[in-house]
Amino acid sequence: MYVISNKIRLCLFALIMSFCTSTTVSGVTIFFSHDDLSEFFMVWLSSTIKSWPLVFLLIIFFVPIINRFLDKYFIIENDKNI
Repeated sequence: MYVISNKIRLCLFALIMSFCTSTTVSGVTIFFSHDDLSEFFMVWLSSTIKSWPLVFLLIIFFVPIINRFLDKYFIIENDKNI
């Protein structure tokens, strides 16, 4: 295990989450919206490269806001069995 700051953790989370989200959404959208799937990989790759930075920035922006909102209205139950 490595010790990292919350900012580094947020960036790592955003990097991984944005990659997973943009590749999946791009792939599913292209699969269902294009009749000719012969160039699926190139269209998907191009779409992912365009969307990944945007999704990364949106996650960096929204995750802290959503966490503050949830912290304001909910208390996390400490469950020692997890």
